[in-house]
Amino acid sequence: MFDTKTRVIQLTLLAIFAVGAPTACLGQATGEWSQFLGPNRNGVAASVELPNQLPPNGPTRLWSAAIGTGMSGIAVSGGSVYTLDQDENGQYAVALSLANGKEVWRQRIAAAYKNSQGDGPRSTPTVSGNQVLVFTGQGELVSLDAKIGKPLWQTDVVAQLGGTVSDYGMSCSPLVVGEVVVVHAGAPDAAVVGVSLDQGSIMWKTGSGPAGYSSPCLFQIGRQSQVVALIGNQVLGIDPTSGDRLWSYEFATDYNCNTANPVQVGDGVLISAGEDHGSAMLRISKGNSDFQVKPIWESFGVKSCLRSEWQTPIVIDGVIFGFDNVGGAGPVTHLVAVDATSGKQLWRESRFGKSNAILADGKLLMSSMTGDLVLGSVNRAGYTELGRANVAGKTRQAPVLVGTQVLLRDDQSILCLDLSK
Repeated sequence: MFDTKTRVIQLTLLAIFAVGAPTACLGQATGEWSQFLGPNRNGVAASVELPNQLPPNGPTRLWSAAIGTGMSGIAVSGGSVYTLDQDENGQYAVALSLANGKEVWRQRIAAAYKNSQGDGPRSTPTVSGNQVLVFTGQGELVSLDAKIGKPLWQTDVVAQLGGTVSDYGMSCSPLVVGEVVVVHAGAPDAAVVGVSLDQGSIMWKTGSGPAGYSSPCLFQIGRQSQVVALIGNQVLGIDPTSGDRLWSYEFATDYNCNTANPVQVGDGVLISAGEDHGSAMLRISKGNSDFQVKPIWESFGVKSCLRSEWQTPIVIDGVIFGFDNVGGAGPVTHLVAVDATSGKQLWRESRFGKSNAILADGKLLMSSMTGDLVLGSVNRAGYTELGRANVAGKTRQAPVLVGTQVLLRDDQSILCLDLSK
């Protein structure tokens, strides 16, 4: 039997987790996927119906387009598909037609980026109005005209602020909040910066620490819009207008490998990292004057409930679904479900494989590093696979869903597949 204090705590936790998805970045047209991990940067596609199973040979291929080297993901807006790639002459922003995959424009944005873990740009373009915002492997923020690819402005935020390029390349996907573009700079007193959307000038800077590999998100917490940025050694809550730091929580990881995005769960924030680090659920509350951060639960080390290497978890009805990676970037990855209120692991699909997931129609749509497209039904009780087909080469990027079209990028091409029932 529970005493009154315990019951109050339970009811408080239920209230915290009653809300699933954040309200940030709303207002984008249905069928748009104009930034990293979709309209709300949480991997959720709204108002899309998926089939109840995949054909054995996979969905119908509508088109494929050759693409250069790089780990950049895909953004879709206004009938165009945007990504970054590289050849021996430099890094490029590229626009393709969503209708047929034909190249619309290609614009050089920087010198080629070389890295022992793979060459080419890492971040995903962000489309805002008539602008495409891109971030190079060296940390140059570039704005281009979305229709013709003409450069509008370019700011080398890392060099300008005395920052340090991350060991494996700058990977932050730009976040647009009103008239400000937010990126990680990895500089002293400028871990995160806000840049003018119109002119590319530095508007504000905050925090100190390495850039890491995650991307900032916009959450509504305590009735206030906040940029939540997981950099290499901590997570920061930031006022998007002034750049004032609202709160912070230390989250240092080996090699500064904080890569998965923070995820909002009501007024809670989930952060998770690989390298056998683990996860924490933070409650962010507004005191009389300042925001306060307090762990609701923490799960660290080799027995952690979730160690997200680069894959951002998905939250459905108070359950976290994510990929738990064993060891330091090792080959073994499990698909797990974790209760968001307690941090208790509910079930595990062992050795599922390194994959990324998005959510649509109550189902997980996943792409594996081996090129499989997987459809699965998940709930608190377990996982049911609804189909798996090998459709692509090696990929580390999450699927993109626009209507019933799914786009995947592997090392050589972008594929557009038909997922209509």
